[in-house]
Amino acid sequence: ISTIPIPKIGKEKQKIFIELADKIQHFNIELLEFGDKNTLDTKNLRDKIELLDKEINQEVNALYRLNKDEIELIEKSI
Repeated sequence: ISTIPIPKIGKEKQKIFIELADKIQHFNIELLEFGDKNTLDTKNLRDKIELLDKEINQEVNALYRLNKDEIELIEKSI
């Protein structure tokens, strides 16, 4: 098994990931408060979480300098 290289990043770049993850956590907590309800509010929260998740993916793709073909390969495997 080979290891996955983990790039070293500065505090500013770390801050971006932390802020995005914190926002996702916040919205997930709000979503939990709705329970099993399926409302416009819960849909909006899920949409916000999905957008933030995509932002994190874009940041990771840039961090690893992935090209379009590599990104498509990864997305297909998920």
